[in-house]
Amino acid sequence: MKKLISMILALTMIFSLSLTVMASQLPEDTVIDVTADFEEVAAAVPSTIYAVTITWEPDVNNNLTYTDNGVAYVWNPTSLKYEASPTQADDGWSGSAKYTINAVNRSNAAVNATITVNKVLDGIEPAIAFADGQDNVLEMGNAADGVTFEESSVGSPQEDSVEATVTVPANAPAISENNTKVATITITLTEATPADGE
Repeated sequence: MKKLISMILALTMIFSLSLTVMASQLPEDTVIDVTADFEEVAAAVPSTIYAVTITWEPDVNNNLTYTDNGVAYVWNPTSLKYEASPTQADDGWSGSAKYTINAVNRSNAAVNATITVNKVLDGIEPAIAFADGQDNVLEMGNAADGVTFEESSVGSPQEDSVEATVTVPANAPAISENNTKVATITITLTEATPADGE
């Protein structure tokens, strides 16, 4: 009896594991809905990438020079000796060193370039002047102004230039060798603020 009940129970379990459709025609398609969630992520703000090129070109007529006229002697026939010339030219500085400084901004931010001259030798205080009423700040706009994320949208380089002339006071201390460094020109880059006129 136990075997019979076990056999019936086993057959019942086997038939319950499979589902067989028995009909005179095929059933309708079984449709399973597949769902997905939507998540909108705000566009990332692009980080600022700086790309600024500074070039400079010395003027071919640069002539910043210290002249040491030495002592000129002339023969005095009355005293019968050489004497220092009374028309001796004064020693001192003359001329200037001119540079054309160009800046090109390819950054996605407006950039300013501030130009200063720096002393490198004791007693020699260089001065710097700029041509045509220009000042010591080169202002370069944002190369990405008006650019969108469309592939065809392209920015343009922003450029500025200045002529800077360095001089040394005529009575500044002497130098004694050619190509003596008497000053440096420093160009400092800073991000322009909206008030700087992007």
